[in-house]
Amino acid sequence: MRKLKVGLVGLCQPNFNVPLGREIYNRSVTFMERLGVETQEFGLFAIPSLVATPEEARTAAKKLKDEGIEFLLIQHATLSSGELVFPFVEMDVPLGLWALPEPTLSGTIPLGSLIGMNLCSGILGRYFKDKTVRFKWFFGAPGEAALVRRLVTSFRALKAIELLKGSCITLIGEVAPGFYSLHFDPRDIYVRFGTKVAFGEFCELKERVLSLDVPEVFAIVKEMQEMGSGSLIDEKDFEKAARVYFVLREMAERHGYGGLAIECWPRFYRELDLVPCSVIGFLNEKGIATACEGDVWGVLSMMLLNYLSGGGRSTLMDLAMFDNVDDSILFWHCGPTAACWASGRGLIYAPHCNIGEGVPWSSFKGASMVNDLVLREGEITIARITKDGKKIFVGSGRSVGERKPGYDGSRGWVEELYVGRERSTAPDFVNTVMVHGVEHHFPIVMGNLVEELMEFGNWLGLEVLPLVPYAVHYQKPRE
Repeated sequence: MRKLKVGLVGLCQPNFNVPLGREIYNRSVTFMERLGVETQEFGLFAIPSLVATPEEARTAAKKLKDEGIEFLLIQHATLSSGELVFPFVEMDVPLGLWALPEPTLSGTIPLGSLIGMNLCSGILGRYFKDKTVRFKWFFGAPGEAALVRRLVTSFRALKAIELLKGSCITLIGEVAPGFYSLHFDPRDIYVRFGTKVAFGEFCELKERVLSLDVPEVFAIVKEMQEMGSGSLIDEKDFEKAARVYFVLREMAERHGYGGLAIECWPRFYRELDLVPCSVIGFLNEKGIATACEGDVWGVLSMMLLNYLSGGGRSTLMDLAMFDNVDDSILFWHCGPTAACWASGRGLIYAPHCNIGEGVPWSSFKGASMVNDLVLREGEITIARITKDGKKIFVGSGRSVGERKPGYDGSRGWVEELYVGRERSTAPDFVNTVMVHGVEHHFPIVMGNLVEELMEFGNWLGLEVLPLVPYAVHYQKPRE
């Protein structure tokens, strides 16, 4: 996966202990190079010598710009003159200001590093008051755990921003009928995130699926079957699902494998005699973020979670039920979740819960195939970009695995709930979603990425939606 391009430069002033500052800066370069290799989040380009004059600062800024730096760390090796930061501001990239601990706590101050960082932050916030300069401060000696966590959070968030800039979402068909909350303007997505939306015709998909005759289809059938721990599905249904997967993968490849939003309902079962939930799950398992019902904002959010987690396999769920007694909520969807999410019972290929021969009120007789699984135990993160890309909903919790029963399909109860960084009850969580008018699709990924999402939102100027505690009275929606 693509790495963030990080620059590092050290500033100094002769009135302080420059030899000590130079020694720490050299150790910082070694530390950063090692961190880049260990995390695989970024590549480093460091200016080898400390910068002490405006001319040296201009020369360093030009070298960094020529390298295509996307995030610049400015280390205050000692307190330095304020004008040294000006050429780096003109690079127009996010900045990190890095101060070092003083080696002694009495006598003559050796470095004045924190003072230098504070001087710089004041210049960025006050002198450049009419220019929004994006910066984040860091403090610590090379290798300190708190510094590493703070740095890696930034690298992940900024890398996700860059990855979205180069991505493309392919919408197959249209937004599913009746899902008016999922409508989108591709201009909003491109202007705010640099992500393009391409449009694939359903008729093209249909024609290709029906005419497809390639040996690879049988290999896909075998792989899908081996991924499951059981099946209630006919062999011929697997072949049809494999054909659809093959064609959708082709269409995703055409635009760089960014993500897919599919008008799965009701188009697929009406025109292709197939419910594609398991196909969507298989695409997600293969790392192609795929959302059902034509949810373009949903798949953009899934891509974000995948990028932040370093190649995770996000899923898209509905909020189906909540429990006041144990403060848990049930996430559920028909069956589009990747096999890697499955708890100990594994993935079972099963008929759709409300479309198919086993459902008394359904007249559909075609391939009704879903991923029936329970989300395995562990921390999860929920995030959805909303309000035309101006805001983001962030939540987290812990999946309880098979401890509580849930509805047929892909499902999981989640407890220990948070909205943003605030502890939440189940009614608080639901109330927050409803009052803010968050769309009914919730992208979810394994692990806790709340800090990374908060940072992502802040770099891009997205409002992170706050917790709205449950109340008996009417609560006015926030704009």
